[in-house]
Amino acid sequence: MSVKRTNKRSLLAFEADLHSFVPSVACSFCSIEERLCIMSSDGVGCTYCAERGRACEKRFHPDREWENNRKFQNKKLSEIEKNEDKLSKLLEQQDELQEKLRQKSEQVKTAAAKSKRLRLELKQSERHRSNMLIHDSRLMDQLDVEDPPSLIPSELGPTLESPSLTFHLQQESLGTVAQTNSFSHDTAS
Repeated sequence: MSVKRTNKRSLLAFEADLHSFVPSVACSFCSIEERLCIMSSDGVGCTYCAERGRACEKRFHPDREWENNRKFQNKKLSEIEKNEDKLSKLLEQQDELQEKLRQKSEQVKTAAAKSKRLRLELKQSERHRSNMLIHDSRLMDQLDVEDPPSLIPSELGPTLESPSLTFHLQQESLGTVAQTNSFSHDTAS
């Protein structure tokens, strides 16, 4: 080989390196040798073929490979469409659930506020009841001071200590029954 010819090849390879790119499909020689195929910017040949001084051949893909690629892409597009439909439905459901959650959260807040208000009202009622008891007790004490009771315990009627309490209660209930019966006879005539 002459020096001139080798220099020309090196120059071609150097130029290819400056303005080169990696093609999607390697040339025949790079494919066979499993090398990285680096094409010149004009797409005429790769640096490997230029260094060896041979024509860079790139064989076309067979129709079957193109058809398989088209089918694969159509399949993926169909899967993407189905997945996006599913995603859309899931997003709608998520929005609905978030709205229901927001509504339930509002209901919980309302119920908690009502419970707090009712407990406060109960506490206020208990305070009011306590104040009423204190007031009535003081009033009774004041009335007892101003006008003490004059009745003797025996005049009050039967007490728990008195053996005649049961008898008195029986008589009282019989009197009530008798009064009711006499009232019903009076209204009937």
